[in-house]
Amino acid sequence: MPNERFVFVPHPVGGKPASALRKYVLGKDPITGNPVMDGLVDALTRPLGEEEVKTGSVERAVPRLLEPGTEENVHRLFLESGWTDGLPIVLPTTDRVSEMLTKTRHKPEEVVGRLRPTETQEAWSSPLKRLLSMR
Repeated sequence: MPNERFVFVPHPVGGKPASALRKYVLGKDPITGNPVMDGLVDALTRPLGEEEVKTGSVERAVPRLLEPGTEENVHRLFLESGWTDGLPIVLPTTDRVSEMLTKTRHKPEEVVGRLRPTETQEAWSSPLKRLLSMR
């Protein structure tokens, strides 16, 4: 997707206080030097160009789904493809999940928590909701 629209903010964003994240959103894109919010509004509201409306398929050099194999093969594939930082990959097999659940009083279908990427995600969603309502 060579023509994909994007806006860049400094990273990492995890573990940053709300004030730092707010500065990212209200600041300038370090690549273009333009205000981040202006870039978001532009990317979400500018009409699509000729190249952006083209359809088709993307040929993948690597298959989308992995064939059944050993855990060692999964580790090797992720390392050789650059998809991991080298930390162990623990596959959530049915047996492993069942064993984990025996150590808790929760039922398998019970939701025990919800995760959000940052403590300010809700604050960021308001401007995006306004932008989307402008369509």
